[in-house]
Amino acid sequence: MGHELIAVDIAMDCLGTPFHHQARVAGRGLDCAGLYVHVMRELGLDYADAQGYPRNPYDGQLEAQMDAQPAIERIAVADAQAGDWLCMRIK
Repeated sequence: MGHELIAVDIAMDCLGTPFHHQARVAGRGLDCAGLYVHVMRELGLDYADAQGYPRNPYDGQLEAQMDAQPAIERIAVADAQAGDWLCMRIK
C-alpha cells in the first residue's frame, strides 16, 4: 500500500477531532494545517509547520505556505486522487 492510501486512513482517523485554530493534536484539536502536519508526522515525511498564521489567510499566504512544503506539488483538480490535498479558500 502506498503513502497515498495510508495518508487517507490517518486523516480519516481524525474524524470527530474538534477544529481549533493552529492546533496540532489529533483527537483534541486540529485545524487544516494541523491535519496536514499530523498526517506527515505519522508517515515520517518531511514537512514545514507554519506558526502564527491568521485565521483568514490573505495576499497568497495560504498558497505560499503550501508551496513551501517539500512533499507537495501543484496539480490540476481534475488529476486529484486519493491522498492528494485540496487547498481552498472560502471568501
